[in-house]
Amino acid sequence: MKVIFILSKDVYNIPAVKVAKEMIKRGYELFFYAWFTEEIHIRMFHELGVDIHLLEELNEDGIKECDFIYSAAMLDSLPQLLNVPKYIFTFTTVFMDEPLGFADFTFTQRDMGKYLQRYEYSMERINEIKSIPGLKVGNPKFDFEEDAVNLEQNEKQILFIDAGHFPFGKKGKCAVAEMLLNIAKTFPDYKVIIKPRFLKTDQNVTHKNVVNLYDCLYEVSGEKIPENIICLQNHTDLERLVRNSRTVVTTDMTTSYLDIAAYNKKGIIATEIPSEESLTHNKGHVKRFLEISHRSGLCVPYKNIVDYLPSGKSFSEVHKREMGIGERQISVHMVDVMEMIYMDFIKRGRYPGLEADFRDEKNTLTMEEVINIRHIKHLYTIMQIEKYRIEELDFSNIENFIYGLLKHRKSFNRNNYAEYCKKIKLEVRNTILNSREILMENAMKQSYYLQAVFDAERIHLEDENQYDAKEMYWFLLGKYEISKRGNAEQAIKLFDKYFDGIGRNDYEKTLADIQYCIESATYWSGVCCFELGMMERARKYFEKCQVLTNNKHRKANEYLNYISERKM
Repeated sequence: MKVIFILSKDVYNIPAVKVAKEMIKRGYELFFYAWFTEEIHIRMFHELGVDIHLLEELNEDGIKECDFIYSAAMLDSLPQLLNVPKYIFTFTTVFMDEPLGFADFTFTQRDMGKYLQRYEYSMERINEIKSIPGLKVGNPKFDFEEDAVNLEQNEKQILFIDAGHFPFGKKGKCAVAEMLLNIAKTFPDYKVIIKPRFLKTDQNVTHKNVVNLYDCLYEVSGEKIPENIICLQNHTDLERLVRNSRTVVTTDMTTSYLDIAAYNKKGIIATEIPSEESLTHNKGHVKRFLEISHRSGLCVPYKNIVDYLPSGKSFSEVHKREMGIGERQISVHMVDVMEMIYMDFIKRGRYPGLEADFRDEKNTLTMEEVINIRHIKHLYTIMQIEKYRIEELDFSNIENFIYGLLKHRKSFNRNNYAEYCKKIKLEVRNTILNSREILMENAMKQSYYLQAVFDAERIHLEDENQYDAKEMYWFLLGKYEISKRGNAEQAIKLFDKYFDGIGRNDYEKTLADIQYCIESATYWSGVCCFELGMMERARKYFEKCQVLTNNKHRKANEYLNYISERKM
């Protein structure tokens, strides 16, 4: 069987490699394409000795030859695959990885329908809709490696799994450092192993976070880190570290606590760590995450953690079952299901329906219907991040509208789908514009309001002094000045202020810090310099834009070609 296997970022590739191994074991011919090719993201596939190509190299001929597609990347992130006439499988840990992830058939860690929150409108409701048809299987990440089953436990070893981004801000990172130093001091005959989420040398990590835990540990310890604290300097297999340790400690806001349950360890989740608000650490996200992780029974205020060591606490058996922990041979089960769907459906030119029992051959879909459903699910992406990050916003009318399209199996073509997208974007914008009072609470929320104001072409009417989200204001006003007014001189001054501002941010504080805004500001800065006759400076901006976009910015490339021809 021929399968196109698409890779994503590390957190999604770790379970995916287990699925790939099982497919290879069965003699499948796999063709690997990666969305990201940095070492941190594809390192887990090295042992397979396979060739990994850039996703841009995937062409129609390759798609035509395959029997189906397995993707570690979600279709939310790969709109270029929305019209591909091949059935697509994926695995997602929803909702623990935020409201991302769907395919034509979605394997999930837990039963999304069973654990819906009580109130009528929730992010889990969206995830349930996006996960059908699908099947709860657990997490293939926790498939045991045969040579690891009998690993001996070091009774004098405590493992700390660093969350990487969390906590945001130096105060929080230093608090974690103080906690680790306290553990090492209280238990001097124990080794405290620190498993880093990211290394300083890692590129294209999930979120920007300049403050490094090791630097804080060095500073807080007075440049004398105790000998029993081992700061790992490479990406070591987490499963082996967990199995080899007596107790495992994590912080809040990371799914790593599930590793404690998966390998039947005792552990602790350190809570109440100070963390500054960011795009990925907002009230809504924190509330939803803590509601789930606190059901583990492991949570302890970080200042009191030594009172529960070295033994740690036992993981709740009820929460294990809720989160799909304890399943065995998950990747085997997933490939069995994919084979069954291929033989009973795909090979016959029919596809599983949206009913609870996807095996019911009476409610099958055509490929045209499968593609339509992809588009309907993709409509949720237009509003879901705003809803996720700003829970006070009421998008229930939009959700109900999209759900109606799904229920009535709406058909799309290129033109009418564009109209539906436009309609939903307008509804989202109006909801945001009508919620100004709510959105003035902090800089993160203000950045969403300012984006809506810009989209309504009113950014030039806003007063900068009313906003804490200065970087977002400067970026959007600069973009307005050059794109709508042609005022390159004023725009480049605003972009300079923008870049200086985000350069002082240690993490993603507002939308101004995200990759899209940085790429856009870089491109438009190049345009400003070009219009002002500063060709060398313009060239540098356009070259940087191409680096940021992996040479995918067509207009930046056109400017570079023009500048090069002028020199000749």
